[in-house]
Amino acid sequence: MLEKAALEIGRWQGKIFAAPEPEQKIFNQIKNLSDPGFLKRNFEQWHTQSMSYEYIISDDCKLPEHINKYYAENKEQINHGKSIEYNILRAEICDIPRHLKQMLFDVDERQNAIFENFKRLPVVLCQRDYWIENIFYDNGNIIVIDWDTAGWGYLGEDIAQLVFDDIDDKYFNEYLDRLVPCYYKGFTEFAGITDEDIKNSKAAIRDFILIAYGYRMAQRHMFTENAEEKAQAEKEMQNIYGLRL
Repeated sequence: MLEKAALEIGRWQGKIFAAPEPEQKIFNQIKNLSDPGFLKRNFEQWHTQSMSYEYIISDDCKLPEHINKYYAENKEQINHGKSIEYNILRAEICDIPRHLKQMLFDVDERQNAIFENFKRLPVVLCQRDYWIENIFYDNGNIIVIDWDTAGWGYLGEDIAQLVFDDIDDKYFNEYLDRLVPCYYKGFTEFAGITDEDIKNSKAAIRDFILIAYGYRMAQRHMFTENAEEKAQAEKEMQNIYGLRL
């Protein structure tokens, strides 16, 4: 069923990508479709502080106690222009393994180059919330719901979500091995793109996942004191760290 879901999102994107100019104009006239900058804006939210320091250390703030305490005791060490996740990731109280932290630090340092590389990829219409809870399999057909973030993005964004979001971590590499080829097969049934485009898109999947989920997983790890939840977040980050394509 998931292979079918990967194939069909590829076909859908390929059909639109290869559509005649009059049909393309119809899509371009839909004003509520997000633009390719959506992914960058979504990533930047993890870096910009949205709450005041005074609120974070107040009794009204419902952040975990160990984070409130860290902020209260380390006012001079905190970068007040950066998000809580950005600061805690770089603090000693964050016990995410160092190599996984460094993976996220590297993305922060490379972000300009990452987004410039994305711009080299074919621009396609993305569903942008393509994960198992939004996909229904009915008699061999794929039905997709929840289109509120749909818009123009890059070849590979949707398949990156499908192979990573809310899957059993034991099957991560199997998802990659079986679903990614189905996606590109579906796309190229309708759209003529170069082997180089596909190669670059596959190479970008790790960065798509890190941009969309890296800080989200770190947040889950740092905002809980439950050992099982911490271990699960670490497993997911480790999957990305060891990703092979």
